[in-house]
Order: sequence, then C-alpha cells, then structure tokens
Amino acid sequence: MAPAVKCAPAVLRSVNKPVHSSTTSIFKSAQGNSAGLAKQGADFIGLNPIHALYPAMPDSASPYSPSSRRWLNVIYLDVAAMPGFTECAPVQQRVNSADFTGRLQAQRAADWVDYPAVMGLKLPVLKQLYQWFVQNASAQLQEDFASFKQQGGASLQQLALYDALHSYLYQQDSQHWGWPNWPEQYRDIDSEAVQQFAAEHSSELDFYCYLQFMAQQQLAEAQQLAKDSGMLLGLYRDLAVGVSEASTEIWAES
Repeated sequence: MAPAVKCAPAVLRSVNKPVHSSTTSIFKSAQGNSAGLAKQGADFIGLNPIHALYPAMPDSASPYSPSSRRWLNVIYLDVAAMPGFTECAPVQQRVNSADFTGRLQAQRAADWVDYPAVMGLKLPVLKQLYQWFVQNASAQLQEDFASFKQQGGASLQQLALYDALHSYLYQQDSQHWGWPNWPEQYRDIDSEAVQQFAAEHSSELDFYCYLQFMAQQQLAEAQQLAKDSGMLLGLYRDLAVGVSEASTEIWAES
C-alpha cells in the first residue's frame, strides 16, 4: 500500500504580504515555511501557478493567464538572495536610501500586494544585479548561465525578446498592452523590425534570460529544502490550462 501523503493545503495560494527586504517572494516564502510544515507532517506545499507573466505590465497578475507556461514569474525572485546583493555598492546605496525604504515600508504595511509597486521596487535592483553579474560573477556561474541559455533554446530567447520589446513599446504607449496591439511591424516575431530590435538590445534580452536563470535556481533550492526537511513531494505547482491572447507563446507561433 502506498504511504499517505499529507498536504499543506493552500499554504502559499494567497501570499499577499511581503516576506523580506525586497517584498513578495514565493521562493523565499516556500523555503521559510517548508521546515515547520514538514515537522507537522506535511508532505507537500501547494502553489498557485507561478508561470511567467508580464514584467512591463505587472498589474496583469492573473496566474491563469500567463505569457509562458514553461518559464517563471520573476516578480517572485528573492532579490536579497541573488549574487552580488551585498557586494554591489550601487545596490546597497539604492536599497538603503530613504526613498526606497519608505516605499518598501509602505508595501509591507499594505493589506494586498500592489504588483506595479513591487515590480517598481525590484526591477531597478535586478538590473543593477545583472550588471554586477556581467562584470564580477565567477567563471562557474557564468558557465552555468551559458549552459542554461543553451538548454532554454528558442523558447527562452522568445520570452526574453517579448519582455524586452514589450517594455520598450509599453513605455511609449500604454495601449501597447500585448503583441495583438503592437505596431504592425512588431507583430511577427520573424519580421525585420523585431530581429533588428533583438540585435540592438541584446544585453536587455540577456538580462531577461538572467532573471529566468535566477528564478529557476531559487525554485530548485526551495524544492530541495522542502525535500531535505522531510517532505515526500516538496513543492506542488498548479498549472494554467492555457496562455493569454497576448502571450509570448502565441506571438512566437502566430
């Protein structure tokens, strides 16, 4: 007879309060909860879908309308656990500034997550940490990232291209909420305009790949900690049935 599996029902299905210095992180929250729940006999923690959404438009926050089901929602990154966080002087200057700490405290005090405000706190720090990575990361970490990109293949590059182009267009006009409403020359991923954008913004595409690299690493660490704590299954991830009409997946295949 198979052993009974005891669950921690919906433990992380409504994470609406920040959990550390850079606000909401599912990966950090999972790590923080797994040991205590395992001691109570839980064998897994259930998560809402954590698929990739839209960094340029964080208020599109439904986990069941993702941009890609293969990749992860980078808003859940534990920024303070990323390489370079303590070593990078510009990052430390930013996160310890009066403006940043004031905005952070306001989010911590809120009853619900303000996703645009959270992304507004995280994204500038993430960009600085990416620059630190490019300039200072160990050879091993650089090799691991290169291997991750190779294994991610076209799917990863498509997501990075979408996120970079979406950010570029949305900053110009908030009506550019997704590829169906982009200027005509950008609606085909293989168009000359899209490929020119990719060539001219290669470092930004690499940045979005790096965020996925970090998210995958943090999720794997959270899963390993759950298993090491004694859980039979660890993290259980719910999955969206499909993607939204404005998704990377549909854009890449249209």
